[in-house]
Amino acid sequence: MGPMSSVFWLGNRCMLGLGACSQTTVNLLREKECSKEVPKVKVMLGYRYDKDKFKTSGLTPMNSERVRPDRIKECPVQMEAELPGYYEMMSSLLGEAKGFTLALEVKVKRTYVEEKLRLPGHENRINPDAWRPMIMSFQHFVWVVERRAGEVHVGRY
Repeated sequence: MGPMSSVFWLGNRCMLGLGACSQTTVNLLREKECSKEVPKVKVMLGYRYDKDKFKTSGLTPMNSERVRPDRIKECPVQMEAELPGYYEMMSSLLGEAKGFTLALEVKVKRTYVEEKLRLPGHENRINPDAWRPMIMSFQHFVWVVERRAGEVHVGRY
């Protein structure tokens, strides 16, 4: 369990933006595997370092099937992933700022999603009207609460 600055998805790949010196980054670079959960809102609030995060948070560890790190039972979306690569960001800066941030590429090996979040008729799609994640927008956490305005087809004009 650890904080993350940013994340974006391309197919079954995920790019994580993490501080190069955070314990989360150190662990991921060492182990080359992780479990990624998309927690309920209250889980995201009040982060602080804790060696036994499961005990302190009252969350339940679950064995992963394809990676060593445990998953979090209470999270409605859980992913098991491996680390194929990482990339130094801000490498052109001088001094302490150089390499302060890393982009870590993780390949999702297995995904678990609560049934109520699945798009009806699709095994591998999330219903955007059922999922209300917390996202970061311009360094502020916001909750998605309204329905979609309409359907957008990327690449069509």
